[in-house]
Amino acid sequence: MKRPEWIFVGVLALVASWFVYNYFSQKNAFKEWDLVPSNAVLVYESESVIDTWNKLVTSEEWKTLEKVDEFVQMNKSLQLLDTLSGGNGQLAYVLNNDNVLISAHVTSQNSFGVMFYIPLKKNGHDAFLNLLINAQKELKFKKKQRVYQGQTIYELGSTNSKLSYIVYKNTLILSKEAFLVEDVVRNIQDGFNNNFRRTYPMLSGNPSFTSDEGNLYVNGKELPLFADSFLSIKSKSYGSTLLAAALFFDLAVNENGLLASGFAFEGKENSLISTFKDQQAVSFNLNNLIPENTAILEHFGSSSLPIWYEEWVRFNKSGKQKEQIDEQTGKTFMGFMGKEMALATLQSVNSENPDKIYIAELSDKEGMYNLLNKMAEGQLKETTDSLYIEGYSGYEIRLIDKRSVLEELFGSSFKGFGSSYYMLYGKYLVIANTAETLRNWIIDIEDDRTWGKSVQMNTFFKDMLTEANYTYVTNLEYSWNLIINGFNESIKNWVTQNSEQIKNFGLVAFQVSNLDNRYYANLNLNYHPRPVSVAENNVIDKATIQLVNPVAIKPKVVRNHTTGAWEILVQDSLNHLMLLGANDEVLWDDSLKAEARGEIYQLDYYKNNKLQYLIHSDSSIYLIDRNGDNVANYPIRFNYKINQVYLIDYDRSKRYRILVSDYFGNLRMYDQEGHILEGWSPNAFKTSLADDIFHIRVRGNDRIVVPLANGKVYLTNRRGESAKGFPLDLGMDITTQVFFEPGDRFDDSQFVTVSKDGLVGRFTMTGKMLSRNQLFKESSQSTFELVQESQGKDFIFIRNDLGRLAILT
Repeated sequence: MKRPEWIFVGVLALVASWFVYNYFSQKNAFKEWDLVPSNAVLVYESESVIDTWNKLVTSEEWKTLEKVDEFVQMNKSLQLLDTLSGGNGQLAYVLNNDNVLISAHVTSQNSFGVMFYIPLKKNGHDAFLNLLINAQKELKFKKKQRVYQGQTIYELGSTNSKLSYIVYKNTLILSKEAFLVEDVVRNIQDGFNNNFRRTYPMLSGNPSFTSDEGNLYVNGKELPLFADSFLSIKSKSYGSTLLAAALFFDLAVNENGLLASGFAFEGKENSLISTFKDQQAVSFNLNNLIPENTAILEHFGSSSLPIWYEEWVRFNKSGKQKEQIDEQTGKTFMGFMGKEMALATLQSVNSENPDKIYIAELSDKEGMYNLLNKMAEGQLKETTDSLYIEGYSGYEIRLIDKRSVLEELFGSSFKGFGSSYYMLYGKYLVIANTAETLRNWIIDIEDDRTWGKSVQMNTFFKDMLTEANYTYVTNLEYSWNLIINGFNESIKNWVTQNSEQIKNFGLVAFQVSNLDNRYYANLNLNYHPRPVSVAENNVIDKATIQLVNPVAIKPKVVRNHTTGAWEILVQDSLNHLMLLGANDEVLWDDSLKAEARGEIYQLDYYKNNKLQYLIHSDSSIYLIDRNGDNVANYPIRFNYKINQVYLIDYDRSKRYRILVSDYFGNLRMYDQEGHILEGWSPNAFKTSLADDIFHIRVRGNDRIVVPLANGKVYLTNRRGESAKGFPLDLGMDITTQVFFEPGDRFDDSQFVTVSKDGLVGRFTMTGKMLSRNQLFKESSQSTFELVQESQGKDFIFIRNDLGRLAILT
């Protein structure tokens, strides 16, 4: 044979032998993984599933989970199965030391089903048969069988439940959903050509620990539909957003919760992770700009956000929604960007239109500011409105009205900004959907109420990736009402029933980090049980100070402007005013010669970041520095009895106004030097006030809210003049607080109050009465009260029935 001929024959023999080997190896190397249908959305894998369960039962988390019915029933069922299989660890013998798989599948728009794949080892068949016999005997199960595509499907049923199962090549496959077992049969008959592993080959061979709590494999294409099965119709995405083609997680449980680490994989379709291709991850440096009451945060980081933006546009335009994005303006916008940006949804009363903040690092803040200013100024050509500019705390807030700039540039993922209020903060751009949200953000930053100052959040971030391209965080303490309203009714009922247990896993984070186009993924479910009650013997005295005389007023916690530490201002029964330090010491003690009344305020009189205390008695106002000395020309004495004192700083500029009421319905306003102001000398309402007066601001307009006991409410401007539509007669007595829910405009900014008899009144800043509704009275003695939460963000109604209290929301 000539040399070319034997080379050809040799090559042909090698190829033929490879095909023969591959054919027979596939037939003989059957694995339980071959059985899993490709439509599985989640697959859990464990080589010691019983050991993992036993570890969970003895963990800290079980103290919470054992109060959830489903976990209790699961534990009882496993104990029963162990008994029925003969005891002595027979169940653990069957289920441990081999790959047990559990897959989840979407079964309808509002439900999902679970399937188990259990390898039966050498004596596994005997243990399983023993279990079946005992189950039929003890649980009154009836056994049926039917043939489906040549495979016998067995059904075990009782009055309350039914299981379908098959045994294929020594592997038990069972589910409560018969058609899921039929999916496996079809997979078998198809020669395993369309199973999970073949559809997602990238999920094979990933490194994992043998001593962990198993592995989780995620079908990214089915994940949005799986999420939709939990959601109400209006909240469903219908598979419009693809996070990744597939994900793999190695699971670990410790006292801090569940930590899942692994990889995310690209597919043929564009996905969120593919927008970070060829880009490096960056550090999260916005901690000190994220408010403590952030409910949901999405953080985007890239070594080149302009490049990311091009991929982001391609991702959104190729999706099912076919987003309309202003790409040209977007590229200009992104050209001024640094390396990170974040979208924060804040704790909000209105779950339909929550407060939102967008924060972005800038590389060219002048360029960005000019771009946004041109957008704002461009609107003036089409309207008769004037340019909105509001000064607050030294910053300039501007407005692009009735236009969601972020949604125009990024698509519906950034919706929720009906108008765009924006400002520069150092090298950062900040955009909010209302001016109130932006003002509150400034206050939170200046008062150090941020993630960067939160011990809980700093501890939580220690278990997260130090550098990431995408970070998602939700804090259930603040996002609860936002999330729960998105569920369908059955899920909402279950979540509500188990709310206390769920909230113990209150922080959830997901991250993706690109390293050489290999995407590392991290999922963190933080376990931080909330104390239900604190036993008296567990309270530890941090400091104890023995006073000579009894305390006469409620102690006021104040800030030491030098160290930032908290101190306590208190007055005793002999009118001695004292400042108490944290180290068992009285910093100073001075006689006020009068009883302090009402609220004690801290202010910066000299605008030098040194704080003083504003205190009032029944006839004088005092301003005292932290050394106990009077400031300027204080105290200021009056020839009338003081009812209330309210401190106003309209724009946080430290140009204070002091509003004082007497017992005859007169209001007087003074500047911080004690000079009475025009329009307030006095402003006479001729009847007693119902509740505390307070200041509000909407669209740069300041209003003083004055509720009167006779049921009338006044809104006045800074000069004391009544606003249009006021006074408003509510037609009901006002004996409790008036709650204000700010909107973007006067007509969508609302007030709520309740009468002693339970009549709820709602009205707007324009003086329009929206509704009067009667709360349910259990008896003629029922009385009602509106109580605001500590930060004034929400409220509840309390009904008092002769000492028995009920909370109404």
